Amino acid sequence: MLLELRIKNYLIIDDLSVNLRNGLNILTGETGSGKSIILEAIDGLFCTRLNTDLIRLGAEKAYLEGTFSINSAVREWLLEQELDEVLETEIDENIIISREISLKGNSRVRINGILVSAKQMPELGDLLLEIHGQSSEQNLLKNKNQLYFVDEFYGALQVQLRKNYKNKYTEWFNLKSEIEKDYLLLREREKELDYLNFQFEEIKVLELEDENEEINLKKKIDKLSKAEQIKELISQITFIFNEAEDNTTAQFGKIYRQLQECTRYDETFSNYAKQVSVVQEQMTDIMSELEDYVESFDQEIEDLNMLNQRSNSIQKIRRKHGLQSLAELIKLQNELENKINNLQNLSLNLETKEKKLNSQKKELLDLAEKLSANRLLKAKELTEKINIELESLSLKAAEFKVDCQKLSDNQLNSDGLNKVEFLFRANQGDILRPLNKAVSGGELSRIMLLLKVILSTDNIIIFDEIDTGTSGKVSRLIGEKLAKLAFKQQVLCVTHQPLVAAFADFHYTVSKVHNETDTKLQFKLLETLEEQISALVDLMSDQKDKTLAKQYIQELIISSKAQKLEMSKL
Repeated sequence: MLLELRIKNYLIIDDLSVNLRNGLNILTGETGSGKSIILEAIDGLFCTRLNTDLIRLGAEKAYLEGTFSINSAVREWLLEQELDEVLETEIDENIIISREISLKGNSRVRINGILVSAKQMPELGDLLLEIHGQSSEQNLLKNKNQLYFVDEFYGALQVQLRKNYKNKYTEWFNLKSEIEKDYLLLREREKELDYLNFQFEEIKVLELEDENEEINLKKKIDKLSKAEQIKELISQITFIFNEAEDNTTAQFGKIYRQLQECTRYDETFSNYAKQVSVVQEQMTDIMSELEDYVESFDQEIEDLNMLNQRSNSIQKIRRKHGLQSLAELIKLQNELENKINNLQNLSLNLETKEKKLNSQKKELLDLAEKLSANRLLKAKELTEKINIELESLSLKAAEFKVDCQKLSDNQLNSDGLNKVEFLFRANQGDILRPLNKAVSGGELSRIMLLLKVILSTDNIIIFDEIDTGTSGKVSRLIGEKLAKLAFKQQVLCVTHQPLVAAFADFHYTVSKVHNETDTKLQFKLLETLEEQISALVDLMSDQKDKTLAKQYIQELIISSKAQKLEMSKL
C-alpha cells in the first residue's frame, strides 16, 4: 500500500505531499491538469533512469519519496538483494523509497535512507505496484504474458514453481550451449591439437625456467664481446707491473729499500716502509686475480657462440609470438600445455557433462509437467470465471477462452511445455480469434480489469483512464468493478467519468494554479459531499441547469455508496 507520496521540484510541482488511503482512490481533473504527473512520479521511484528534463525550471534537483507498507514478498526480495539493513530500519512494517536527481545527471536512490542501485528498483516496483494504461494493456496481447496470467491465477505456489523452473532451465540451457561449443571444438580438435603441439614443442625445446635468463644472457654476451679489449688491457697492466724495465714491482722494491735506509735516521719511516710492503702485497694479489680472470675468460670466450645461439633462439620464438619478455613466453608455454591437456581430456569431459545435462533435463521435464498440469487445470477455470464476469461489463454476447496447449518434450522452453493464447469473440455467430485480432480498445480495457479483479493481490494497482472510450452503463459497471477490487487492495484510478468517480472511497482533484511567474500543481482531497458533487458536476459537459446536475450527481454518489455497502456484505 502507498501511504504517502512526496514530490519536490518535479515538472510543475514545487513541493507536494499526498496522503493516500486503502480502498478506491479516485483522481479527477480537467484534461492537462497534471493527473498523469502524479502517476509518473510514482512510477519514477522504480525506473532505472530519470531524465534531467523532469527537474522543475529554476531548481537544482528533483526529489521523489514514497512510503509503502510491505508484504512478505518484499521482505524476501530485500533479503535476496542482501539489503537486510533496510529491514532493520523499517518502521511499523513500512519502508520509505526516495529518489533524487540533479541537473548534473546524478541520481541517488535510497530505501530507508540506505543507498541502493537504481537497477534494482524495477524488480522491487513489480512487487509493490501495477500501473495500467493503454500501453500496458497491450502487454495483455502477448502470449508469454497470457501464460503468466494463468500462473498468477493458480497462485503463489505456481509462480514460485515457475521461478524455480526458470532458474534450472537457465542452468540447463547454459550447460547445453557449453556442450555444443565443446563438440564444435572437438571436431576441430585434431587440427588445433597439431598446431598447439607444434607451438608448445617449439617453446619446450628451449627448456625455459628462469624468467631473467634473457637479461643475464645479454649481459654475458655484452661482456664477452669486449673480451679482446679486456685481455689487452690486463696484458698491459701485467707488463707494467712485472715485465717493464721500470716495472711496478721493481719500483715498489726500490721505494721500500729507500724507506728502510731512512729508518736509520728516523724510526718514523719504519711505519711507512711497512705500509708500502702491504700495498705491494695487495698489488701482487690483484695481479694474481687478474691472471686467473684472463684464464677463465678464455673458456667463456669459447662459449660465446653458444650463448649467442641461445639468445637468438629465445628472441626468435618470443618475437614470433609478439611477446615483450621471457616471462610472457614462459606463461604462454604453460597456457599451451593447459589447452593441450584440456583438448586431450575433452571427450572425457563431454561424457561427464552430457550425463549431467540429461539429469538436468529429466528434472526440468518433471517440473514442466507439474507446471503444465496446473495450467491446464486453471485455464478451464479462468475461462469460466471470465465468461461469467463478461456480462457484468456489458459484454453479454462475448465469449472468452484460455487456450492452453501442451507442447512435446522437444519443444521445452524457458516457460515450460505450454503455449497459452487468449481467444475472444465479441458477438454471437463470430468465431473465437486471438485477442490481438478480436478486441477493440474498450473491450481490451474491460478484459484487463476483469483479470485484475479475478487475480487480485495485495499490490497497489493504478489505472490510468481505464474507462477511456466508455460511457453510460459500461462506465457504471467499470466503477462497480473498481470498487469491488478496492475491497482487496489499494486502487488508484485516474478518470474523467462521473459514473466511475462516484464509487470513490477517497476523491482527489488535480488542478493547475497559474500566476504571473509560474504554474503550480494543486492536489486536494475532497472531504465533504458538497465538494465531491461539485467536482463531478465539473466532469460533466456544460450544464445549463446546474441544479439538476447537482441533484443527479448527489443521487449517483448516494446510490454508489449504497451499492458498495451491499458489495461489502458478499
